[in-house]
Amino acid sequence: MATRRDTFNDTQAVLTAAHTLDISEFELFNLAYQNWHGQRAETRQLEAVFVRYLFEAKIPHWVRHFTSYVASLNYSEAPLQALQSSAQVNRGVLVC
Repeated sequence: MATRRDTFNDTQAVLTAAHTLDISEFELFNLAYQNWHGQRAETRQLEAVFVRYLFEAKIPHWVRHFTSYVASLNYSEAPLQALQSSAQVNRGVLVC
């Protein structure tokens, strides 16, 4: 069972990663899904997970993993720049 501290840490990690990549939280969930599963999520499927995050502050393991990955990157590293570029491309495709 998640504690209040775990919930706060998860939420903070999502907000920080989204801010780092300059994308919305929803877009972060989409990138995290793609990173973990190797393909884009169906919008309806992703919305169900995202709504749970919004109302219950619960995130799936693949989002937690992705936020840790983003946090571990040095701001000058190429992987972070690649993620930001990928996020910019996805920004025009996603409908929130």
